[in-house]
Amino acid sequence: GFGKTLYRERTAGLSLMTPLMWNFLLISRAHATRITLEKYGADHSLGMDISLFQRIHSFIIGIGSRSLIRTDYRRFNGTPNSQWTGGLMWFIDPQTVLLLESSYEKRYPVSFSIGLESELNQALVLRFGYRSDIEQISFGGTIRIENISAITAFSIHPLLGVTRGFGILLDGW
Repeated sequence: GFGKTLYRERTAGLSLMTPLMWNFLLISRAHATRITLEKYGADHSLGMDISLFQRIHSFIIGIGSRSLIRTDYRRFNGTPNSQWTGGLMWFIDPQTVLLLESSYEKRYPVSFSIGLESELNQALVLRFGYRSDIEQISFGGTIRIENISAITAFSIHPLLGVTRGFGILLDGW
């Protein structure tokens, strides 16, 4: 079977955004992830991501490293491996953003992502995306009530079928 019986991933994280001079923004994120693979068991990983962005007119340019510091899934013969990313966000209008991103990880070929996000009103955001390395399409949305956001996403994965994700974001706590 595929889907939730084959693979399950749970992540908890804490992010910090720090404004810097000259329209730069530093984002750091610590996270813990637990994965479960059918017939293999479960394992965990701890990681630290860091990214640097600069806003220039209606564009934001960024570069970062995912899992710059990471303990990997030893049970699945994993080794620590950083993923380097670069991206461009274009604010088509104040409520609509187009994202282009490229990622490089030593064990895998360069991948590309494209995404579109639109804020329909202060309480509702919709998004759509495509990832080249696994030919994955995703879509989802966010519902915001004051400083709390409920985020849901679905993706169509070539091996896992339709997968889903859910998260809660506490802003400004």
